Amino acid sequence: MDSENQTQAQSSVEPHQKTSESEVKRPEDGLEISGGECSGGKEPDTITSSIVPPGLKELLLSFTVSVLRSKPRDLLDHAQQYFTELRAAAASKVSSPEDEMEQLPDVVSQTRKIIATQGRRRSVSSERLDPSKLDAKAVIVPKTDDQQRRLEAAIAKVETRLFLYSRLTEKQKNDVKAAMFEQRVPRGTDIIVEGSEGDYFYIIESGEYEVLKLTLDSKYEKVNSYKDEGFFGELALLHGDRRAATVTSVTEGTLWAIDRDSFRKIILSHEFQRIWSYEAFLREVPLMKMLKEEEIWKVADALKPELHLEGDVIISEGEDGDCMYFIEDGTVTVFCSKNDDSASAEKEVELKSLGRGAYFGEAALLSREPRLASVRTASKTVQLCRLDVKAFERLLGPCQSIMSRNIVKYREERQFHGIE
Repeated sequence: MDSENQTQAQSSVEPHQKTSESEVKRPEDGLEISGGECSGGKEPDTITSSIVPPGLKELLLSFTVSVLRSKPRDLLDHAQQYFTELRAAAASKVSSPEDEMEQLPDVVSQTRKIIATQGRRRSVSSERLDPSKLDAKAVIVPKTDDQQRRLEAAIAKVETRLFLYSRLTEKQKNDVKAAMFEQRVPRGTDIIVEGSEGDYFYIIESGEYEVLKLTLDSKYEKVNSYKDEGFFGELALLHGDRRAATVTSVTEGTLWAIDRDSFRKIILSHEFQRIWSYEAFLREVPLMKMLKEEEIWKVADALKPELHLEGDVIISEGEDGDCMYFIEDGTVTVFCSKNDDSASAEKEVELKSLGRGAYFGEAALLSREPRLASVRTASKTVQLCRLDVKAFERLLGPCQSIMSRNIVKYREERQFHGIE
């Protein structure tokens, strides 16, 4: 590939040449990425595709992770319980065959599983994962201004239908676009082949394409088509399941592609940075000293960010509690309502102020009673970390004795102010 083509990051295939994505040329270094003995160039009805059913690898991997995580005494009992629950969960899901998008898992949840697994491995091997190393090899494919404009236009046509892409942050979206490369295809090119392994996701800029399915009598049937917009191969971004159909170009066209490893690296990097920062913050919280390193990691993974402005009431006295909060930045005021007999009205009584590293909302989760107090922001902005009740019950068991003693203090404070 000459220097001009390399700058424009274009990837072309010879006319009338059937190619699979295992032979796609990546723009960097002008090198051809070859799948070697992979099934991209094999017929879809080979024995290989029959031996390894789609999803088997992921199923066995998830079961293995559950074993390593729970360390059951009886492996057979654990296996029976695991697959029974898995079957029940699958049966309870509403499946829409007409809309493949509803069957896609949450990319963030998938990535969190990867991160959590790495966190557990770290505690065993004593290796500490450095998030800066994830960013160091971020894929950036150089593009001209014209290419950038055309890529943005191609994404804009289908963005509302892009399940995974639409759920990303703006920073993640920009990183995905930076990693995408242009691929021009001539007429009659098999871009993906039914039965082959899926490694790439494509967004259509121009051209006409047909989606073909292999029938029982070994003939191809057209099941869908695209013209100058669309996308295919999105499932490949999460896992390498074999392609469910063949997509071939009816005319010359231009595609934008990204490989699965680059996509997962982008998501993994951002999620890891978030959890890494939460883990560092939690180490400043005195309550967390009760937890082991692995347990802190799990709490960090379960936290969800919330931003509140000055004057916002975060929780209200008397309401049911479904979460607790850690204060990452800012100040809040804890107050209760007190009946004023002289005025026959309620007035607010401020109990205390809380700042970075403090937490609140745990009392209702422990006692399963309504909130004992209200909490309002006392600074221009307050950055909180929210922990839902299910994660609270699952992860903070070792801390509950301390938090239970705090409930007694809360009631004593209320009595001191004449509230109880």
